[in-house]
Amino acid sequence: MSDRPGGSGGTDIWYCDNLNGQWGVPTNLGAKVNTAGNEMYPFVSRDSVLYFTSNGHAGLGGYDIFFCRLTPSGPSAVLNMGYPLNTRFDDRNLILLRDDSTGFFVSDRDGGMGSDDIYGCTVHPPILSEI
Repeated sequence: MSDRPGGSGGTDIWYCDNLNGQWGVPTNLGAKVNTAGNEMYPFVSRDSVLYFTSNGHAGLGGYDIFFCRLTPSGPSAVLNMGYPLNTRFDDRNLILLRDDSTGFFVSDRDGGMGSDDIYGCTVHPPILSEI
């Protein structure tokens, strides 16, 4: 993520190609993912699903967790992970373990121990078609 020039506004998600052990020039992931808001905390699963946090896509609260499939032709449609992962509070930073279903995220939702808490979760792998 970066707020470098050439972005959509706020912070955007960028990627670099690995060209024979050398990293290429950063490329903005594009308008399906990046908005005028902030897109942050990208995580790519082993099956090429990008999970990220945004306050620019339609959500339930300030920051929500979204996902899309990364394909050779670019990202698929972006979808909100929905409740109970997302709430009216700031929910962000999803990471998954090697099984691509057990993970952790950060939230400032009610009932925690402080302002930001780490929660465990089980994410059922999304079924995404090429859109």
